[in-house]
Amino acid sequence: MKVILIDDNEKRAKLLCNWMTSIGVLDENITVVDNTTEARFLISRNYYDVLLLDVVLPKRKQDKALWSNGIELLRYISASNRVKTPEKIVGITAYSEDISSFKDKFEEHCLNVVEVKLGTTEWIPKLSKAFSYIQSSKIARLRADGDLVAVTVHGIRTFGQWQERLKKMIQGEADYIKFLSYKYGYFSVIFFVFPFFQRLEVNRLKLALKGMIAANPGKEFIVFSHSFGTYLFAHAFQELIEDGESFNIKTLVLSGSVLKATHDWSFTQAVPGLNLINECGSDDRILWLSEAFVPKTGMAGRTGFYGFNSDHFRNRFHLGGHSLYFEGDQFMKDNWLPLFVENPSTPAYDERGDLNLVANIIEQLSVLTGKFGLYLFLIFLLFFIWLCF
Repeated sequence: MKVILIDDNEKRAKLLCNWMTSIGVLDENITVVDNTTEARFLISRNYYDVLLLDVVLPKRKQDKALWSNGIELLRYISASNRVKTPEKIVGITAYSEDISSFKDKFEEHCLNVVEVKLGTTEWIPKLSKAFSYIQSSKIARLRADGDLVAVTVHGIRTFGQWQERLKKMIQGEADYIKFLSYKYGYFSVIFFVFPFFQRLEVNRLKLALKGMIAANPGKEFIVFSHSFGTYLFAHAFQELIEDGESFNIKTLVLSGSVLKATHDWSFTQAVPGLNLINECGSDDRILWLSEAFVPKTGMAGRTGFYGFNSDHFRNRFHLGGHSLYFEGDQFMKDNWLPLFVENPSTPAYDERGDLNLVANIIEQLSVLTGKFGLYLFLIFLLFFIWLCF
């Protein structure tokens, strides 16, 4: 989403920019100017989804701020065929009562005028509603020819109820987006521990994906997976690519991943434009057990994948445990719904604090146990107990 903010109040402009980045608008997609002449130049050459307009503005830098300048800009946007008209125009003011005499003139061109005062939060729900409308509108317009397919893969010890909730949410905005939910039943932890059964499930998913690709030629895919589903999909995906299969994945989202933090993603270089997002829970304690006791798995859904982060490969850290992504629909709405727009932004999140001593020790013990086995874990545990007592 691209936003232009026209406001000569520096403190308010900074407040609004910080709020926009907090809801996922990238810094590079926010343009700020403080006069209508510069704004006119920019909107004649660039498309913006949202225009936030101070109702009282100077025409040029250092000029006197007048409400008539804002009206003149709005009329220019409305009448000129040179302007790339924004999807949404919202007026902002410090005190709505101060503009009562000319508010109706603004609302001829703006959907509404929102009072944004420093030190208050009443304006946030109003602007949030406007930004949500833009996102929904962009999704509803996206690929109405139906060339986007969403795929979901659930984790173990669940029937993947979140898959249906995500489907309902997305198709509520764009019912033409095809959804395919891969299910493999209530996979027991006992089976999860044995590599033979891991391999069996990877092969089954690989065959299912191969059939899916064949049935959807020329389509782009966006994939969501959780827990053991991330392991299944990552390995099946790699094998398909290595077999020469053309798998046009636009975005791959992993959540609560049981993959190792050192997992090799180099094979994805064969998939141009792939965005990989690894959603991590800062208190995902289940993944300690995965790292310590389950062969070929780890806790990338807690620590992130090692290596460089970029706009196309991002670890995002959130507060919560293994199922934080599905405690209600808000996480999916805030973080996954925006991925369905054209050229989605993937803002970085890192809500972690410093690890406390106990958590740090357990994390290191999990890594050592995974490498050297249960006996070493018991030795370290006894040593730690000895130190404490």
